[in-house]
Amino acid sequence: WVWNAWFLIYDSQIPHVFGTDMRIGDENGEVKLMQIRLQDAGFFPKQQKCTGFYGSITAKSVKDYGASKDFKCSGRIAGPTIRGFLNNAH
Repeated sequence: WVWNAWFLIYDSQIPHVFGTDMRIGDENGEVKLMQIRLQDAGFFPKQQKCTGFYGSITAKSVKDYGASKDFKCSGRIAGPTIRGFLNNAH
């Protein structure tokens, strides 16, 4: 995210480093950035709005993303391993 005049915009050219675990029920900007990253990678549905809420759609996306990296997880928590994959994907 970058400040542009009066508002914050997402710039996919500036890599974001995910530093904290995210889990079901979280709702914040970090989750939204993860949803955008997962959507760009084809794991979060394109028709789904990235809201920043970590619910069942995000959990499935995290689970599928982990599986694509040969990492088995429930998707309920985006912990250090998933964050590592996301951080190295850009």
